Amino acid sequence: MAMSLHRSLCPFGWCFILLSIVLTAGCGGGGSANQTTPTGSEQNRAPVISGLPSSIAVNENQTAVLTVSATDADGNSISYGVSGTDTSSFEISLTGVLTFKTAPFYAVKNSFSINIDVTDSLLMTSEPLTVTINIPPFAWKTATPASQGLDATKLQAAVDYVFEDTWNTQGLIIIKNGKIVYENYEGISDLSIAGHQRVFNLANSSAGDGWGTGWDTAKYQTVFGTRDQNSIGISHSGAKTILGTLIGIAIDKGSINSVNDKISTYITSWAGTVKSEITIEDVLTMRSGLYHQPDEAGLLGEMSLLYKPDELAVSLARGLNPSPPANKWDYSGMADSLILGEVLELTTGKTVIEYARDNLLNQIGITNFDWWRDEAGNVLVWGNFESTLRDYVKFGLLWAKDTGLDAVYGENVIGNGKWNGEQIVSASWLEASAINRVATTFGNSGGDHFGYGYHMYNASKLIDATTDPDTELSVTAYVAKGFNDNSIWWIPEHNLIVARHGLYAPIVNTGNEKIITGDISGVPGTANKDTANYWLSLSNMNLVLMSRVGSQYGPWNANWSYKIMDDEKMIKDIIEAIE
Repeated sequence: MAMSLHRSLCPFGWCFILLSIVLTAGCGGGGSANQTTPTGSEQNRAPVISGLPSSIAVNENQTAVLTVSATDADGNSISYGVSGTDTSSFEISLTGVLTFKTAPFYAVKNSFSINIDVTDSLLMTSEPLTVTINIPPFAWKTATPASQGLDATKLQAAVDYVFEDTWNTQGLIIIKNGKIVYENYEGISDLSIAGHQRVFNLANSSAGDGWGTGWDTAKYQTVFGTRDQNSIGISHSGAKTILGTLIGIAIDKGSINSVNDKISTYITSWAGTVKSEITIEDVLTMRSGLYHQPDEAGLLGEMSLLYKPDELAVSLARGLNPSPPANKWDYSGMADSLILGEVLELTTGKTVIEYARDNLLNQIGITNFDWWRDEAGNVLVWGNFESTLRDYVKFGLLWAKDTGLDAVYGENVIGNGKWNGEQIVSASWLEASAINRVATTFGNSGGDHFGYGYHMYNASKLIDATTDPDTELSVTAYVAKGFNDNSIWWIPEHNLIVARHGLYAPIVNTGNEKIITGDISGVPGTANKDTANYWLSLSNMNLVLMSRVGSQYGPWNANWSYKIMDDEKMIKDIIEAIE
């Protein structure tokens, strides 16, 4: 039985009569089974949209979205349209090609809700569509200082100070509102070359060890006279903040329970000893209570660890300080951080380098790096992380909670522990790391304005001790701070990140700077190449040279001098350039 009549063809009372005729024919009452319905009797059917996804993702700056496919069973002409919340952002052609009117930008808007409408002029079919914008791959954004609210003249004066020949600044990057507004690199100064050559020539060249005769000024100047974005620099103690981040990641992932865990839980040789109650937090905040240097440190102090084939073993063997500072804060330049590195390796089953690579560095695009080790293979987590200055800035971008990044890279894409949308380290850990947990002795004016968190410094003000010690700048600043002002600063209230590389020139090292050996037991007054090697190479050419002069250690200052740059002045001057 076939029934093809529709109510629209049965006006008033004669519908029943007509319907009866059809039913009769369908039951064999003299009609044909193939009988066609009179022309014009078909029901109009709505268009059908084929294969439209409920959502689609497109790249930033791409206007094309998709092409809608639709048909009409009645053969009627169809037309396409867009409706819904974000209609104004789209247009669709006569053939169903859907495009953005203006190329989308992730940071502005990254999700759109619309309806795709197809009509045959009588009936319309509508299906929802969500268009999302892919997180763009990381790319540095740049801008002029003036466009980001900096006075160009004042900024130039600030960076002129940083690049004074005396400081041997190798590189400086300033980021304002998420964009690089200043970037510059310089090579080793003539003054520096002369100073290094002097130290080498004063060594015992007659012994045939190559020190006096092996100095190659031309090679030195060629290799280190020009630096750029690809040049490697050293973190010094800025690496401690990287280590603190790795501890946070391990806690996030459950490898470490919490900062309240006792070190003796993992380093069982401490169990049942006077060191059994020391916690991870104690070490993170430099309040372990341990001597910060080996008992036999002598004139070199804690730096004598550099000559130990197993720095970790010496660090673990230290005893408690019977007379700790009142707040227990006692800066450990090396030893305490080595203990944290050991905890990280014991809990994750990976070396620090492996864990850093797999859980932090690869994620933020740092592939050209090195981290020094001692002769026993211990990663020297207290410092000596090598990479480019742009890579160091990436740490600042990752750590920063609010430095204008949303407007440039997109909300929840970079910053506050995220990188390209992936949560590398929890925001809660970064917040906990930045809290002022103990007063320090660092910074200008005795350091009363510098606090310490989880291997991270914070400052409540900046003081220009160089030219204007009476003027203070109230500011909240955080810093991964390394020797010779190798540092990464981020100042949220000014949407500012600043990173600097100081002097670095390992070419003058006569040995392997990553495996430290040597004898420092010589008698003062003896020209000891290991001592020179230590200061020139392992302190990365910081030029605060403590060579054996006469009967005591002292700095070389004849015909050549070196001073440490005032990084508080640097940051203060840059902030004061903001209009």
